[in-house]
Amino acid sequence: MKHWFAARDFAQAVRVLETIGLGMLERGVVPQLLGWIKQIPAEHIHAHSWLNIYHCWAMLLTGQFGGLVERLAAAEHELPDRDPDRQSKLGHIATIRAYVALMSEDLPRTFQLARQARELLPPDEHSIRSVVAFILGSANVRAENLTDAEICYADAARLGEQGGNVHIALPALCILADLRATRGGLHQALQAFQDALRLGTAESGHPLPIASRAFVGIGNLHLEWNDLVSAEQHLEKGVELSALWGNADTQMYCNLALARLRQLQGNQNDSLRLLEEARQIARSSTMTIPAQALLAAFQMRVSLANGDWKSAVQVAEQRGLRHDGELGYVTEIEYTAYARVLIAQGEFAAADALLERLYQKAEASNRRSRMIEIQILRSMVFQTQDNASQAMTMLGKALTLAEPEGYVRVFIDEGTPMIELLRRAGSRGITPRYVTQLLAAVTPKSETKERAAQPLIEPLSEREIEILGFIAAGLSNQAIAKKLVVAVGTVKAHTASIYRKLDVASRTQAVARARDLNLI
Repeated sequence: MKHWFAARDFAQAVRVLETIGLGMLERGVVPQLLGWIKQIPAEHIHAHSWLNIYHCWAMLLTGQFGGLVERLAAAEHELPDRDPDRQSKLGHIATIRAYVALMSEDLPRTFQLARQARELLPPDEHSIRSVVAFILGSANVRAENLTDAEICYADAARLGEQGGNVHIALPALCILADLRATRGGLHQALQAFQDALRLGTAESGHPLPIASRAFVGIGNLHLEWNDLVSAEQHLEKGVELSALWGNADTQMYCNLALARLRQLQGNQNDSLRLLEEARQIARSSTMTIPAQALLAAFQMRVSLANGDWKSAVQVAEQRGLRHDGELGYVTEIEYTAYARVLIAQGEFAAADALLERLYQKAEASNRRSRMIEIQILRSMVFQTQDNASQAMTMLGKALTLAEPEGYVRVFIDEGTPMIELLRRAGSRGITPRYVTQLLAAVTPKSETKERAAQPLIEPLSEREIEILGFIAAGLSNQAIAKKLVVAVGTVKAHTASIYRKLDVASRTQAVARARDLNLI
């Protein structure tokens, strides 16, 4: 291309770009394509409709929306009536417009334009038809039509692979896997992620950067099944590849997934480092709504895990979360985390009301993974309120849903309160084999503590250890007081004693020190 530009032979440059432009878009070489097009005078671009359309695609895919609508209108207006490729070109234009409508959250227009594009595009134009299917899948997710979304993403993956468009096929498979996991099909999700990994592997055997999302998806599944070694291998590779790819949403998603594993491994420093990197990515990029919700949810859960419920409340306030707020599929992850914040504050009635609404939404579209988590949280709320019967009912429902796919971490990550509930469920004959497997997955560190061997000059009392456990669970002083039926001042006095004996100055430090000493 340098030769044609140096010779100012723009006619030849246009002929070459019209030949290779679509392939460059499909391979993701968009900035280079856009750079070449920008060197061509406008009159040459407008006189060649395919190049004009490729220019619109390049603008869209690089986030340059200014003037895009006008350029699309001009491209359509300049199309000759007798152009043999008129239908195909109009299909491209409709597809780009549908994408813009989706980015603007205009779902009715998105559906209208995508269906129009599907009618216009030739049956054998697999690559662009895969984009249309992807757009329809995304619109159906936003409209909470998850069954239709799965069908569309499966079509996008199939058409993308047929048309050689890995940049659509692979993400479509990953989102399809996410939807299957959300609906309780963890093993079906694993198959879809493995298919994505196959597409994202070069002939040399090395994974492409775009495969980062598949690696992390597989890692998360192994993490849920408590295979921490395999989870670590996949998550680390996902983070490495995401940094090479540079997609902000994916990079943040990968960082948070590995941060969660590091937290479970007790590596708080690395976990917090990865979380801070995710925050920096969010500050320097325009994040999608699902990515924003994921980050907020993770921040709340980390704060609660460190006993810092005030920071969790601050995140919830910044996000405008309320127990009676409007719920949606893409934001339910942060509302579920917010329910944990309400529990930590001792707002049990508000927490249960929110969880009930979340459950109804999840049940309506058979989102079993979310249903399981919500039932687990409700069982713990009832247990906190000494309603053992309801606690067992909720836990029994969660166990029945979770057993076929072998969920593990969703239960045992809740710590000592859930372990006690699982033991009680086992003694009552509720999914006894599964409960035995879950309890066997609990490490000695999280199940029992050798308190007699506390390496402290002045050991903690049983009551102080009990309160320390509540602090680690993220409960506020008020919530702990309600649980123990004592005055808030009594809890504060015990907390001050805990700080003195552990030689710390905050809840976060107390929790970290207690974990180092195997006290909780």
